Amino acid sequence: MALNPDAESDPGLEPSDLAQRWRLTEELFHRAMECAPDERTQKIAEWTNEDPAMRAALLELLAPTCAWKS
Repeated sequence: MALNPDAESDPGLEPSDLAQRWRLTEELFHRAMECAPDERTQKIAEWTNEDPAMRAALLELLAPTCAWKS
């Protein structure tokens, strides 16, 4: 399970940059949880259009919540 949104994009990021990305990941995760389940994928795509690693991490983090509600 590769939940690090930076693992594929730039493994050489500074710790402060990693912390900032994790704060953004957490913020977007909570925003996605406020959306209807059928809208989450589209919203995440909009929020992360330039960052496929972030998008993948968010979708992976949200996967258990989608399976639970099915």
